Amino acid sequence: MRSFFRSVIANLLVVFCAHAAPAFAADGADGDRSPVADSRIVEFRKQLAAEANPPGFRSISDRIYAPDPPVPHVVHLLEIGDDALLARIHLIRQARKSVYVQTFIWSGDESGRYLFRELLLAARRGVKVKLLLDQPWSNIDTWSSAYAAIASPNVEIKFYNPLFEQSQSSKLEMVGAVFLSFKTLNRRMHNKLFVVDDEIAITGGRNVEDKYFDRDPGYTFRDRDILIVGPVVKDMVRSFHSYWDFERSVPIEALGDVKKKIGQLSSDDAIVKFVEAPLNPIFKDVDEDASDPAAIAERLIRPMIAVNGRISFYSDAPGKRESSEDTEISTTSTGIAEIVAEASKSVVIQTPYLIFRGEALRLMKKVRKKHPDFHAIAVTNSLASTDNIVVYSLAMKQRKRLVKDLKFHVFEFKPLPGDVLKMIPRYRSLIAANGKPDEPMVDNELPVNIGGTRIGLHSKSFVVDDRIAWIGSHNFDPRSAAFNTELALVIWDEAVAAALKRNILRDAEAQNSWVVAPRKKIPLISHFSGFVGSLSQRMPVLDIWPFRYTTNYELREGKTALPYSDPGFHDHYESVGDFPGINLSPKTVQTYLIGVMGGFAVPLM
Repeated sequence: MRSFFRSVIANLLVVFCAHAAPAFAADGADGDRSPVADSRIVEFRKQLAAEANPPGFRSISDRIYAPDPPVPHVVHLLEIGDDALLARIHLIRQARKSVYVQTFIWSGDESGRYLFRELLLAARRGVKVKLLLDQPWSNIDTWSSAYAAIASPNVEIKFYNPLFEQSQSSKLEMVGAVFLSFKTLNRRMHNKLFVVDDEIAITGGRNVEDKYFDRDPGYTFRDRDILIVGPVVKDMVRSFHSYWDFERSVPIEALGDVKKKIGQLSSDDAIVKFVEAPLNPIFKDVDEDASDPAAIAERLIRPMIAVNGRISFYSDAPGKRESSEDTEISTTSTGIAEIVAEASKSVVIQTPYLIFRGEALRLMKKVRKKHPDFHAIAVTNSLASTDNIVVYSLAMKQRKRLVKDLKFHVFEFKPLPGDVLKMIPRYRSLIAANGKPDEPMVDNELPVNIGGTRIGLHSKSFVVDDRIAWIGSHNFDPRSAAFNTELALVIWDEAVAAALKRNILRDAEAQNSWVVAPRKKIPLISHFSGFVGSLSQRMPVLDIWPFRYTTNYELREGKTALPYSDPGFHDHYESVGDFPGINLSPKTVQTYLIGVMGGFAVPLM
């Protein structure tokens, strides 16, 4: 319930977010190092694939940073949450000098405690650890924050832009902040960055919480990070330090609620709490693999891609839109616009929240006009899979414009995709831990008609013209563009773009997603309904017309997939309604969504 309340507050902010933000940029010089010859790339890829005992990350890092490296960069798309956790644990254990972590959410759950335990062990052997966490979304109790603050002189922790100079915010304080401290509440650090020894980094969509690492039996994310070794990491380090040194990044020991408790503790207490506590059995396998060279080689080294192309790191400035006079668009949003504006063939987007700003819609319209055969695909959450029903209800207002006017092919992710065991290999363990596999899930306030663990999309990526890959924290929505600080890694490389596109399109396949497409037309009635629906969708908040231009479709058994523009589409697909996977009538769901948005309209009236 607490997480739902926090999501409600967060999305109240979306209603108010309609402006642009100031720009900041890492200079990109290190990341734009000239690519090496294709033959050397091919040779290095062969070496990684063929060696019986591939080198570890430390050996690869030493070779990449040599005066004459075999390749400029190597990357690994971390598509599986368990692999993403493994990479972090392994790299912490391999760290020699420093570990920097920047994240929107650091939860005090099992994954948060496990990662902090490893960081503390690294600090005890001399590694400098810096954690920069957004507040109020990092859910760590005050006592744990106090323990962490005194755990080691090599561990420093700061909270970004904390409310009322506290580490924790109650529900009442959150509501009060809307009215008394809205400017502070509204400016959040959404960046996710993990850097080891200034040489190896992970960035993307994952926060630190069980649901991002395939450990939450109630709800788990299908997310994406990218691990990278190469000179562009220097830009990431510069970005981290710009946030760390920012005036609104406050040391944890200076926060009022933490300060009161620190005096009652000792560093020995912290060691007992974080280090000597028994390891949770859910981490047994990953804990063993993190120190097993063969497992690291198989799961993390061999899948790496040697990059023959430009790589750039985009990062918004801390304090984004601090002044009401700031009207320039943010660095990440500028990067998206520049890349999409140059597209000529296709864009394939994956985002948890498919809701674009007006500027983005107009840009896509220009691209479509310039290139009539332009192919646009978007993979996003369904109501049954989303973690955020408020944003989903807002996104529904754009479906007609995306499908009819911009010719987008939209796919909505199923709460239990057919390829779930490929996406989450330890899914059966989640079902076993759930304890109630036959009961409908209700953690998003709506009963979902699947048993077991519900899966939702959280990855934020796109591919342009089969040659440019974008992976980051930006949701491509109004909030990311205007108020949250964001970051992204952009790679101009066909091999990386192909791998990313393949992973996104796998999520769009019939066993994993429903197709969003126009309803079957009924003469006269469809025309009238479409006219009224268009007027309703242009209302600023409420959208009361129940008859949508689009609905969801399931591929019929034995039929082949077709685009909705194909005359035979309705013969190959059957309608499953506007809200498949929900154990409520369409009318009830419509009423519920209108009620949700009606509630949020109150402060505006």
